[in-house]
Amino acid sequence: MSDTPEKPPQKVEPARRYRLFPQGLSECLLPLVIPVFKQRGFGEYKILTEWEQIVGKQLAACTRPQKIAFPPKQKTGGTLHLHVLGANALEVQMSEPQILQQIASYLGYSAIARLQIIHAGNTLPLAGRGKK
Repeated sequence: MSDTPEKPPQKVEPARRYRLFPQGLSECLLPLVIPVFKQRGFGEYKILTEWEQIVGKQLAACTRPQKIAFPPKQKTGGTLHLHVLGANALEVQMSEPQILQQIASYLGYSAIARLQIIHAGNTLPLAGRGKK
């Protein structure tokens, strides 16, 4: 054996990840808000975060999804509670089959079976915030 003391093993720090462009705020916040969405009945949180892409700009401007209520121990056949601006409620009611079809095709299965239309008056509440 040699008389020189052994060097302790050097700590290898993991390589830092660098991005060419800054990360978007929605990418940073999504892992934090998913548990809140699930608590509010949005297990399918994409209905809330991508509502405009699902139903289109015109319909998204006058509607806001609030919560999803599923039958006990099921993840299909749910009811989507939807806040709708006053006069647009009739239009939403008449286009309910198309909205349900768009949601099903976007998610890949029929998670929502019906819409519960809630009249919002002249202003829409923030998404995910119902009356308490």
